[in-house]
Amino acid sequence: MIIAERRDPHKTENSLFNHKNHALNRNKGRMSGQLRIRIRFKKHVSEWFDFLLVSWNEMNDILK
Repeated sequence: MIIAERRDPHKTENSLFNHKNHALNRNKGRMSGQLRIRIRFKKHVSEWFDFLLVSWNEMNDILK
């Protein structure tokens, strides 16, 4: 299943922290706005999964 929305990871108020993480992601062959997360609710915990934040242009490139 793919759920799509966009939020430009390059436009951020905490640019020093986020740009360092973007560089680390790119060095690992990942997209700048790629996150690895899981969800917790009470005793329930999901598996880890990728969550991708992309700009409008990146979204268009992915959909092509």
